[in-house]
Amino acid sequence: MVLSARGIALSSALLVLGGCGGGGHPPDTIEVSFSPGTLTAHFTQGNFPAALPASATLSRLPTRAVYVVLVEDAAVLSAGDLSVSQDGNSFSTSLTPACMLSPGSHAGVLTLELCYDAGCSEPVPLSGNQLPYDFTVDAGLLVTATIDGVDRPGQGAACSWLAFDVKAGQEVQLTATIPASWDYTAGQEYSMPTVDGLTTSDTAWAATVDAYCGSLPSGTTLGTLMVTPTPLSGALPFPLNVSMTVVAP
Repeated sequence: MVLSARGIALSSALLVLGGCGGGGHPPDTIEVSFSPGTLTAHFTQGNFPAALPASATLSRLPTRAVYVVLVEDAAVLSAGDLSVSQDGNSFSTSLTPACMLSPGSHAGVLTLELCYDAGCSEPVPLSGNQLPYDFTVDAGLLVTATIDGVDRPGQGAACSWLAFDVKAGQEVQLTATIPASWDYTAGQEYSMPTVDGLTTSDTAWAATVDAYCGSLPSGTTLGTLMVTPTPLSGALPFPLNVSMTVVAP
């Protein structure tokens, strides 16, 4: 959901925070307190950071079911549904920093909103509803790929995994952002794809996938090539894998 007047809403969840009262809701403001008081994380770019538990306690409950909306002042959290659990006047969730944040410090606030409708045209008056965050991201190992000299952004998950198709006979080059060693394996399906002209350096892996002379239709999967770079400075918490599905031209 995008609430343009308030920023970027990461996600929302419907939560029954029912209190006593009549058909309306009191006009006075609900006070919010957070635990922890600041959301902090320190992780390496490109690796999955741990989920951060967070809870909010309300001075009183709204009189009707509400939508819980978390608004980012910048795109710092992993996208997904906001799963919320309730315990009396408190509710809790887990928030995960985005794994591809740029190296450096990321500080700001997350704003909690409670709304009586999905579009948040009827928000619950709140105070103290901003949760500061402070994320520190170290430079990590990232890999980009070209096929026959053309950039290939990859498919699938952005963190710890780069996956794309390559046709038999094409040249692949992988470039790492920091010095790394390269472990190369091939997995068999219809046949065992192999490569020619394999060259490596501290920051690059390059090879040409062997040509295919069979009669399988174009696009048929021939096998898988897997390259796993490891930083020379030490192993990653989560290995980075580059998976290339070789298909018939």
